[in-house]
Amino acid sequence: MLLSRTISGAAPSWVGARLTQPPHVGTVVHAGSNAIYVSSHDDVLGVVSRHATSLPCAISTRLDTLDDSLGHGRQPAVGSDVRIGSGLIDFGAIQVSVGRYVDFAMPAFDPAGVAQMCERLESVTADSSQRSELDADVVSILRERPADALMLTLGHGSGLTPFGDDVLCGVMATLLASADPCAGALCEQAVMLAPKRTTSLSATLVRRAAQGEVIRAFAGVVTALIDHPDHAAARIAQLLRIGHSSGAGMLLGLHLALEHRSRCS
Repeated sequence: MLLSRTISGAAPSWVGARLTQPPHVGTVVHAGSNAIYVSSHDDVLGVVSRHATSLPCAISTRLDTLDDSLGHGRQPAVGSDVRIGSGLIDFGAIQVSVGRYVDFAMPAFDPAGVAQMCERLESVTADSSQRSELDADVVSILRERPADALMLTLGHGSGLTPFGDDVLCGVMATLLASADPCAGALCEQAVMLAPKRTTSLSATLVRRAAQGEVIRAFAGVVTALIDHPDHAAARIAQLLRIGHSSGAGMLLGLHLALEHRSRCS
């Protein structure tokens, strides 16, 4: 018989704050050896192993797999209840807490440098076609009038985080970081529409992107384009390895947002 144990991990501060709220019951929406996601009010919280991508809604542990604590094949069933509160996500076999905080904020940058960032990005990606699951006309609308493309992107694509949502997160975070005057209205509309258009996990990530929070690999690409262009190729390669298409979607969103910002400027 496995004894209950508590493990801790690193998470954004809002996840830690959520765990300190009055106890409530969440529901498992995905369970695997490297990631478990549970609903918490309107959001989704995650617990992931060290091999999974650290998301701005997840507690990242140092476990090789979550089986190390749960026992092989003992992941909670999708749809089962989980207790959240008193500083913990309680799965029964394990309780997970936040031991330290991680910053997922997108680095801000001067709009005056957008053209140069575009050139640097294009110089790295020039020899490879930009992967996309979106129609060419949708991509054009995203580039020119991002808010008009929301209904055409949210929820489009397969997986827990559809490709269109990943693109949109990249667009929103980039426009926010460059103080684009359209960013606020775009983010407000996306947050309002996402719960009805996409998965619960993806809707949570849309909300985080609307707050300027992104996966660290994406922020690393932006930092490289701003200050360390010689590192850009390696950072982009790292981003493209994330998920089935998530990294590619966010990179496309970055490219489209930089082009949009450059045209507006």
